[in-house]
Amino acid sequence: MYYNVWMTLLLRHVRLAAEKNGAPADILLSGGKISAIGDLPPRADFIFEGEGALRVPTWPARIAVILGAALAALEYLLAAAAHARALVTGETLPGDVASPGTHGL
Repeated sequence: MYYNVWMTLLLRHVRLAAEKNGAPADILLSGGKISAIGDLPPRADFIFEGEGALRVPTWPARIAVILGAALAALEYLLAAAAHARALVTGETLPGDVASPGTHGL
C-alpha cells in the first residue's frame, strides 16, 4: 500500500505503552506525525483497528505452546539417548560425520 505525507491514518483502540492500566485510545497520524490522541471520530484516509481487532482465546494458544515444548523436549531426550547408546556400543548413527583422520573408514 502506498502512503504519502499528506495522508491521515487513524489507529483505533490502541493501548499506549506509557499507560499500563489506561483505557485504549485513538491515535491520529497526519503527515507522518502524531496529531491527536484520545477518543476521535472515524475520519481519516486509512483506519486501522488496534486492540480488539483480533481476539484469540488464551487457553488453546497456551496449550499449543506447552504441547509444542513438551514434544520438542521429548525429541531432544530421544536424540540424546540414541547418541549415548551409540557412544557405548561404538555404532555410528545415520548422518554422523566421520572423525578427522579416519578418512571415512
